[in-house]
Formats: sequence, structure tokens, C-alpha cells
Amino acid sequence: MKPLHKLICSLIILFFIQGKISPQNQEDLNTIKTRLFNSVMSQAAYNLANQNVDGTFVNVTYPASYPTDFTGGPRPHLTEMYVIAVAYHTRGEQYKSPDLLEAYVKAWNWWHTTNPTDANWWYRSIGFPNSLISSYLLMADELKTHYPEAFTTATNYLLAEWTPQFYAEALVSPDGANTSDVTYYTFAASVTAKVDSIITQTAEVLTNLIEIQTTPKGEGIHPDYSFSAHTGTARQLYLGNYGKEYMGGIIRFMLMTDDTYLEVPPEKVTIFENLFLEGASWVAYRGIFDHHQHGRRVMPTDGYVKTLNCLNSLIQLNTPQKEKLQELSNWMSRSFEDSENNVQQGNRMYWRHDYMVHKGKNYFTSNRMSSTRVLCSESANGEGLSNYYTGSGINYIYITGQEYLEFWDDMNWRRLPGLTAPQKETTVTLPTVPPTSQRGLNGDSYAGGTTDGETGVTGFKYNKVHKTEVNVTATKGNFYFKDYFVVLGNSVKAGRNEGVPFTTTVNQVKFKDNFKIDNAGIETNLTVGQTLAPTTSDRAYLNNIGYQFIKNTNLNFEVKTIGSSNIAWLAFNHGNIPNNDTYAYAVYPNITEEEFNTKLNEKRFEVVSNTASNLCVIDTIDNIAQIAFILQGTLNLPKLVSSVTVNVPLMVQLKQQEDTIFMNVANPYCETRNIAQAYVTLGGLFEGDGADMDVENNKTQILIPMRTNEFQGSTVNVKLTKKITSGIKEINADLNALSVTPSLLNAGDILRVNQKNRTNDEYQYQIYQMDGSIVKQETRMRNSESSFNISTIGLNKGMYLIRMNGQSAKFILK
Repeated sequence: MKPLHKLICSLIILFFIQGKISPQNQEDLNTIKTRLFNSVMSQAAYNLANQNVDGTFVNVTYPASYPTDFTGGPRPHLTEMYVIAVAYHTRGEQYKSPDLLEAYVKAWNWWHTTNPTDANWWYRSIGFPNSLISSYLLMADELKTHYPEAFTTATNYLLAEWTPQFYAEALVSPDGANTSDVTYYTFAASVTAKVDSIITQTAEVLTNLIEIQTTPKGEGIHPDYSFSAHTGTARQLYLGNYGKEYMGGIIRFMLMTDDTYLEVPPEKVTIFENLFLEGASWVAYRGIFDHHQHGRRVMPTDGYVKTLNCLNSLIQLNTPQKEKLQELSNWMSRSFEDSENNVQQGNRMYWRHDYMVHKGKNYFTSNRMSSTRVLCSESANGEGLSNYYTGSGINYIYITGQEYLEFWDDMNWRRLPGLTAPQKETTVTLPTVPPTSQRGLNGDSYAGGTTDGETGVTGFKYNKVHKTEVNVTATKGNFYFKDYFVVLGNSVKAGRNEGVPFTTTVNQVKFKDNFKIDNAGIETNLTVGQTLAPTTSDRAYLNNIGYQFIKNTNLNFEVKTIGSSNIAWLAFNHGNIPNNDTYAYAVYPNITEEEFNTKLNEKRFEVVSNTASNLCVIDTIDNIAQIAFILQGTLNLPKLVSSVTVNVPLMVQLKQQEDTIFMNVANPYCETRNIAQAYVTLGGLFEGDGADMDVENNKTQILIPMRTNEFQGSTVNVKLTKKITSGIKEINADLNALSVTPSLLNAGDILRVNQKNRTNDEYQYQIYQMDGSIVKQETRMRNSESSFNISTIGLNKGMYLIRMNGQSAKFILK
């Protein structure tokens, strides 16, 4: 017999023989029952003329037949019952009115006799009981005393889902949100009806739901504090929909059981706190959640508001991290006008869902990939019908938070920001993504990123194939720095001709009044009905975002009226059958046009590589190199360390601060490809954990133990310090024998060298970096003077030593 079947059989026996709650805990249960009553009580009056003789209501529309078709039929009937129950307990003329009690019983008897059903299982299992439980909590004692049969049928209706099999499966393989919904209303009903065995079981399940999912397809909270649901095929990001329902079930249970024998233990409380602090906080922005978080309900509903309500309820419990939770609540509760600047800034990689978010001072952006282990957003129940490309490296960019909601109904889902796709007419239906199909997966498992919490980089081998929609592959990378990000792509290749061009969309937003474009060197203002395609362009400015085109050819710009919206579109045109095409651009969010021009003149970054082997960008001001090694190999980095070599595909970020290198790396294949350890070799000599210096070849190999199990794909941090070799120390002893002027000069300027003690007519000089490596050397014949000039063209900013005939001097290039 399989282990699960053994457990189920054992639990079936326990289900029926389990004893009652011990007497010492009965007082706690009375407290919980009172809290349950108070949690749903309000104030109301009810006009009994609204009820028909048969118990139905005048203001409720009733279906002609059952089951209804995914509508939930007469669910408002249960809402009317709740209002009657509240009115029954409201002090005043109707307080404890026998007529109201009778009306409630009539309404319940109609429901019980009719037994409304729907084609969607959710209504009978969750929707209807959730609508009934509030009035039941208010009326159960009255029913038990005056209408015992109604009490029994209502109780049985609410406990019907709680079978021995459900209990067993909820312990072994819970599905997060749905399990919390069913278990909470069952818990509430069992406490009120005093069904002791079910009280114990439901409390156990709700407590166990607060755990970190370690299996590949676990539903609920993952080790990176992302939330997954509907994982039958693969993991699926879902905090804004099923996640908020899960939060609701858990927080209600915590509020009801606080300071009782059923209260949630401290280690579970910490996990739940971190779901807000490490999960929800990073995907929340100016009254919305990132659109990637809503699953099939791509149009945001009440996820943000419900999450905030749950957060505020958690704060009431005075948990250990209350201060941090309060700070988060204060930020999430701010008015739209006051929430422009992010309190929380930085970068976060959710490796369990191939997903990175980045928050600048006053903007928010996200990058969602997919793989053989992670789905894009699903389609189901008539929702999410345009979700096919939502896991294709989509890079939403938010300033106000309303950028995409402004034209949501007119969105072109083949033009999502960051997407490479064929530009078919919008009337051509996109493939749907059933949650149990393979269609939402990417064809390659390389999808990952690394971060140090401030900046980060993602790498993605895009592979999207559908028999009628698309056949395309590409290698993509997103590089997130402090106040801008760079997007690279190469090897864009179509497997067949779709009869339309393939494009990579830079962005798609609502056109307002200012779309400035560099059109082959001529500044052009684009307006409604205009298109430039293809054109050469170095930059564009639209809706307070600056776009710099590093590859500046074959660009499409368009402003077009679609439906009721004027929509602006920026994209790279790869042609009908692209073969190893590339794209490269930078984005400067929430910036004035003047600030944008200043940024361009700074030449802040350099694209070092954009190939099928590796993609790399260096921020030359902050000395940050970000690399997506698609393949093992070597990349030359003359402006930071002379080279980087990896023995496996790897995500790498290097930050240099004076003589220290902060390196973070991650496995882009996560659990799909186990990388137990990685070797990274840097040019130069460095000390640190795992560092092995090769002085003769001026290299250092660093052995890095990688994360294991469910943490595969998460970042490993390494700190390295430049090693000053003994040769440099010997040079320092001779510093007074040679002088240079000026000792502080701009890179590229002339350095004047003066030697005090000439020994021969031929001289050879060497210029060293502070890691001991030689960056320039030359042999010359001396003139009659004791000084000569050296050009510093080609040398980077930093401190150097010049040595000549055993004499040395220092100088600094700025």
C-alpha cells in the first residue's frame, strides 16, 4: 500500500474515534466562539417585505435551472440571510425578533431543499459556504434551541467538505488558498457547533499550512517568500489572487486563536510575517501589485486591499516583527500623492519563480521569465485568455502604477514590454494556457538571476513554440542598476515564417502628449496616427521615461488608436524570418527630459558582450559588472578585473569598492541542473574564502559551494580583497628615487617622469596596477634631460606605480 493511502486509512479510523477536547481547554474554545461571533457582527435592520413566502428574496435573481454555468447562481440569497442575522442581533425594535428568526429559517430551508449547484466545483466547496458561515455563526445557537432540524442541516452543509480523505490530503499535500478557505470555515462551524474532533483537525491543518514549501510543485509559501498556486504542471506565481485568499484564512485563524491553546507557534508566526516583509512588500507599488502576481485574473481586483487588511490584522497581534510590519503598512496605506518615492528600494530575485523585481527611488520594474519548472500565468474559467506570453521575459515599468491599467482593455498582448513575438493582428486569437497543460512552459530551463539586494541581473534562454502561434528562440538578459536598467538580446531566430515581422517590444503605453524620437539624427515629435518603421534612432522620450538604443537600427515607433485608447509602441523589428538578430537598449524611468540628456552624456555604462555565450554590462561609475554566462568560458573585463572565467553556466555580479570585490553568483538552472560547486577565476590576485592565487599567471581561482535542494538558484555572496604582492612592497621602498608630475591627473593626460639617478642611456619602465599586474611597459633611449613624458591613454581610473631601473613612483588617474 502506498504511504499516502496508508495515512488516509489510518486517519479515517482516527476521524471517528478521536476523543473530545479536554475540560481545561473548554474555556479557550468559549473565547474563540465569542470572537467568531464578534468578527461577523455589525448593525442592520431588515425589511421582511423583501422575502417571498417560499423563503426566496424579491431582490435576488434566481436561475431557472441548476447547475448554473460558472456564475454561482443565487449566491446573493446567502447575503440576504446574513443581513437578517445581523438585524436579529442589533439592539432595537427587531432585536431577537421571532419574525426575523423565522425568516432566516425559511431562507435556509429553501437553500437546503433546492441545493443550488454550479458547473464550477468552487461554489459548493468554497463560495457558498464562505457566504453562509457569517450568518451561521450569528444564528447557530438560536437555531439549535428553536429550530434544531435547521441547525443540523446547516451544520452538516458547512462540514460536508471535511471528510477523512480531505483531512489526510490537507496534511500531506495542501493546495494553499483553497485548503485555507475550506479549513477556516469548517473550523469556525465546528467551534460553534462544538464538534470537538473537527476542531482539533482543522486547527492542525491551518497551523501546518504556515510552512515553507520545499517540493518542486508545493503550493503556498516558497523559500524566497514568493507564493505559488495551481502547480499541477509546474510552479505558478500567484500572490495577488490565491495568495491573498490564503492570507485571509490564516490571519482569521490567528486572530481567533490568539493566546489560546490553539494559537500559532512562534516559528510559524515568523514565516507568516516574512510573507509580508519579504514577499508582498517587494511586489507592491502605489496601490497595486505587479501584474505578474494575479495569475489568470490579470486585471487587478482586491488583492492589494485584502493583503493590506491582513497585514493590519497581523499588526494587532503584536508579533515580534511588528515594527517592520507597521512601516510596511504605513507605506502601503499612503495616499497616491504621498507614495511617489519608494520607502523600500533595491533588487530582489525570486528564484523559485524565475522572477526579479527592482525598485528605484520613484519607480518599480519587474522581469518575469518561465522555464521547464515554472509556468507563465494560466487561463481558466474564462479568465486570462491572453496570458500566453506572460512568462516570456516580460518587463513591466511602473511610475504611477496605472501605466497599463490606463488601456488594459485595448492592450496588445503580443506587445508586452520585453516580449519577442510575431506581430499578428489582434483579431488572431492567442493560445490559452490551461493550468494542466505544458503550453505555459518555456522550452529551455535556463532562467535565473543573481542579486546583492541593491542591483541584479537576469539571464533567459527564451524558447517559445506553438503549432499555429509562434516558433522563436532568443537569448535575453536584463541588467538592473541603481537608477536605470539595460536590456540585451541576441540569437533571435524564428523557426518558421509567420507572414508578419517578429519584434521585441521595448514598451507599450498610453500616448499622452509627448513622444520625442531621434529619427536618424532629426528630433521628431510623434503623434496619433503616425508610424516610423523601420528607422535609425539613438533615443526616445515618452511619458517621463528615457529610452537609449544601443543597437540603433530597425526600430519601430507607432502611435495608434486601438479601441478607445491612443497607444504608443516602441520596438525592434527583426523581420519576418530573423536569424541570429540582436537588440540592446537602456531604460531610465521617471526622469525629466533634461535629466535624461545629462545621463546620456555621462556614458555611464558599457555593453561588454551580447552573444550566445555570455551577456555583460559594466556600470563604469559604480564599478559594477553584471554577467549572464550562458555557457562556461572566459570574458575579458579590462575595466574591472582583467578577465572572468567560469566552469559552468552562471549568473555573476562583481562590485568593486576600493580594494574589495563583492561577488555574487547563482545557478540559472535552479533545481533543473544541480551545480554543487562552481569555479570562478578572476584576473589579478585576491584573498578570501575559497580563493587560490596563481601568482605566476596573476590569476585567482575561487571555489564557490553553491546552494542545494530548494535553494538552488539563490544567490551566493563572496567577498574578496586585492592582494598586494611582495614585488609591489619592494617597489614601495624605492618610491623616493623617482618622481612624477602631476601625481594626480585625468586618464589620458601626459605624465611627466623625473629620475634622480640616471644609470645608463637606455631605460625601460613598467606601470603596475595595485594588484601587481603590469598594464604598460616600454624601452626607450634617454635624451639629454633627466625627464620624459608618458601618455596615459588606455589606462583606467585608479592608483598606479611606475618602476624604472629599480626606482619607483606613485600616481593616480581620475
